[in-house]
Amino acid sequence: MKSERICFNFPALETERLTFRQIRQEDVDSVFAYKSDPPDSTFPRVERHTDQRTTQVFIQDCLKAYYQQRGITWVLCLRGTDSPIGHVSISSMERADQVQPHRAEISCFLARQHRRTGIMFEARCRIISFYFDKHPGLIRLHSEVATNNSPSLKMNEKLGFKLDGVLRQYEKAESGYQDIAVLSLLQSDYLQHPAYTQYRAGS
Repeated sequence: MKSERICFNFPALETERLTFRQIRQEDVDSVFAYKSDPPDSTFPRVERHTDQRTTQVFIQDCLKAYYQQRGITWVLCLRGTDSPIGHVSISSMERADQVQPHRAEISCFLARQHRRTGIMFEARCRIISFYFDKHPGLIRLHSEVATNNSPSLKMNEKLGFKLDGVLRQYEKAESGYQDIAVLSLLQSDYLQHPAYTQYRAGS
């Protein structure tokens, strides 16, 4: 990530239905609105915010990671609006405190009322295409999903992610310990997958 020096010129993106921009401190009300959604057993790993202070810290962490070139978070806005309805983050992955530039991790969240509309699939298509094209040294995009999160697993499959394995009883949850699926999209998978054709550089 550091070699590209994109941090002081945030890459605003768009699709047919969405615009993507940098998260801002003044987004606290909108971000809190979707991050404080009541618990949903379908999305068990999502961090819920119980107060706006938690949301403020979340936004600060996103901005800090960006300016330290450790990660980038786009908020998703419906075209014609400027109010975030979700976000997608890509973060550097480290080993022995050293960034591994050939791999990164993607995570996302969408407000409950916009789920199952194809919006997150559309958003991730655009952002994944941008990121692979901007970072030719990126070989692997990593994703972790609870094994009982069927919608996210199906979306990852449609995006070309492949199952690497399952971390059994990996995380503590309200009902006990849950299994986590580890998935990946390799650069070679991305270049061959039809979902990204319209956004891929040179297409």
